[in-house]
Amino acid sequence: MMHASRVLLWACVVAIVPTTAAAQRIEKGEATRLYEDALDHMEQARRMRERDNGAEAEKLLEQARGKLLASLKKAPTYVKAATALGQVLLDQGRSEEAVGVLTAALKATPGSAPLKHVLGIHLFRLKRYNEGARLLEDVARGPKVGFDVHYLLMGHYYRTRKDERALRHARAYLKRRPKDAQVHGVVGNLHLRRGRVEKAVSAFRRVLALEPDNIPVRVNLGNVFYKLGDYQKAIDVYEKVLVRQPDLALVHFNLGSSYYAIDKWKLAAKQFRAFIALKPDHPSAHFFAGAALVKSGQKAPGTQLLARATVLGPADPRAPYMLAQVALESSELMTADSYARTALERKPRGEPYLLLAGLVARRRKDLVRAVQHLSLGARVAPKNARMRAELGFARIMAGRLDAGIDDLEAARTIDPNQRHVMAWLPVARTRRAVQELRGGGSDKAEADLRRALEIDPKFVDAAWNLALMKDLAGDMAGALKVVQQALTHSSLNADLHLLAAYLLTRQGQLETAQAAVQRAKGARDVGMRWLVQGAIHGHFGEFDAAISALRQARAAGTDPEPALSLVRLDRAAAMLKAGKIERGIAALRQLGPRLQPAHARARAGMMAAALLEQQKGMAEVPRLLAELSAGPVLEGWGLEALRKDANLVAGYVYYRLGNERAAREQLTRYVEQFPTEPRGRRLLAVVLQDMAERDHTARRFGKAEELARRAVQLAGSDPRLRHNLACVLYSRGAHESASKTFRTLQAQGTVPEAALNLALYLDDVAGRRAQSLKLYRSYLEKGGIAAEVARRRIERKERIFGK
Repeated sequence: MMHASRVLLWACVVAIVPTTAAAQRIEKGEATRLYEDALDHMEQARRMRERDNGAEAEKLLEQARGKLLASLKKAPTYVKAATALGQVLLDQGRSEEAVGVLTAALKATPGSAPLKHVLGIHLFRLKRYNEGARLLEDVARGPKVGFDVHYLLMGHYYRTRKDERALRHARAYLKRRPKDAQVHGVVGNLHLRRGRVEKAVSAFRRVLALEPDNIPVRVNLGNVFYKLGDYQKAIDVYEKVLVRQPDLALVHFNLGSSYYAIDKWKLAAKQFRAFIALKPDHPSAHFFAGAALVKSGQKAPGTQLLARATVLGPADPRAPYMLAQVALESSELMTADSYARTALERKPRGEPYLLLAGLVARRRKDLVRAVQHLSLGARVAPKNARMRAELGFARIMAGRLDAGIDDLEAARTIDPNQRHVMAWLPVARTRRAVQELRGGGSDKAEADLRRALEIDPKFVDAAWNLALMKDLAGDMAGALKVVQQALTHSSLNADLHLLAAYLLTRQGQLETAQAAVQRAKGARDVGMRWLVQGAIHGHFGEFDAAISALRQARAAGTDPEPALSLVRLDRAAAMLKAGKIERGIAALRQLGPRLQPAHARARAGMMAAALLEQQKGMAEVPRLLAELSAGPVLEGWGLEALRKDANLVAGYVYYRLGNERAAREQLTRYVEQFPTEPRGRRLLAVVLQDMAERDHTARRFGKAEELARRAVQLAGSDPRLRHNLACVLYSRGAHESASKTFRTLQAQGTVPEAALNLALYLDDVAGRRAQSLKLYRSYLEKGGIAAEVARRRIERKERIFGK
């Protein structure tokens, strides 16, 4: 496309020859006569060629060459003769000879544009493009430029990818020859290279206006529309091309790709199959044809083509990846696993392939491999929320609940609306909260439940557990608030309405509870429904109905005893004395509210003792103990010792309920009253330590140190308390002091975590990597509770320093 024809160059040079500058003219003499005779021979040669008499034309050209050489011998600065000689040698194909002659002539007349012109053409003929381009650029800057100069320079710069220069000469050329479709095509390609797509389209349209049957440019125009995402225009162009030339395989492929891009699967498959008919061993065509058929619902022929693509393209992971997806959707897990492995082998760090391999492994319950694939995927694609969510779910399934929740939270940070996170994270948080409640960690449980509701306010299980937790802690108002907030998101949920009715009943709001229980039809907890109903009947004086309802509640598994009527105090005492604790508690709960103050204090003391004995209803104990301490107790009931230790027991109960501030207050009073009593000192130290730990977690290190030191003062023989104080000091920057405590406790073996903390000090502060690594491994072998910290430290060191 970029080579000029001889006819073109002949015309250009002949046009240039008579334009010699006045300073270069010579007197008419022998040199001039020889030059003019040579021109006659050149003209005769042209006519001979027009008559197809090439042999005679060659003879005439050779004669012209001789005369021009003779002319230059007589007049070396005769520019016209040198230029004409350059044209003759160009026509004879003697560029090597011409370069020598013309270079010498140009040295004699360095400003001659005609000489530079013809010499530049000869240099191009010899592929000495850079030298020729410099000469032709000088010519192009002159007042009179042949269009072939712009043509040649355009071609040179096009090849060397100097696009703006090429475009400048192409435009100059088109001013002289505006209907040259070929050069318009070059302009389109140049614009396309520079990303000026709209200008490229305009240039290609100009080509097609000049040459409607120019198939390559029409295909190129379709490709431009495809890149622009204007798939329908691309389709229109490709279809017109195929009408003219239906056997163009590439156009079938491009047309199929355009249909594929706009989800017209059947039409896409048809075009890809047409391509396969022309090129039967093309892997990408088999892949896209198979993928289009699968997406159109034709799985059998689609998977056959995908299987063929897998064989034809042994390095391409796309076909086995899609085959794995199809098998997974059909629950053919072994097949899915095989294809997922193949895809991953072909691209081991490919983001979608790691995700699919992990998902298939999880579905197959191969959780170790699932976590491996998904962990690598999370490192390869740290912003992929689905990858991180799947990793979290796999870890939860593997029993690593905390790590799984961390992954799900990370996924939610990446994409708050990721549907897998929305489905899995509230469930995981609620599950962990239940575990924490069973272990006594009410604060952590509450945080988990609130987080679950923050993510999904409609998640009833989280709202239910949070409300009951608060109810058990004695915060009935808080429990009711939780339920009411949940009802704003799930106003038709019968279970929530029932829980609201239960809590309203507990607070004495029976009329409101009655309305709530009417909206609780279909609730799952039948026992609670009868319990609430019984309380409501009792409130309205329907005692037979109340007793019947409470018995139904008992039958459904709910304990209704607190709601039943009065039982005498002495009968309850006898039951307790005889060891019939459950019956005694039931009797005590039957006592009405109109007891005499002394009897009420006795009832409170016995109830508190009974509840402590049974470890049930602990939320009531502080109130009962306060009631017991409100005045003198009846003699003979055995409550003097309990009244003496009321602050101690209340502190213990508050601690069990997670109310550390109240526990501290009660226990401080007790220690001030009995400063040498070891039980109070020990329990207060535990409470202070827990509060110190919370302040430490919240980075209130000064407060944490104050509490931890007080705890050590109270129970300094406890190594755990000394260890925790050292942790606080370490956080405050007192590394050396803390490390001494860690070292002592590690040597004694009394606190396992002392070894881990000593390792962290050696690692992070002292820079003693080998000793820290040994301690990390020792800690792992002993199964410490913070094994994950040690494991990560070891893994990081092995990544950096090697195993």
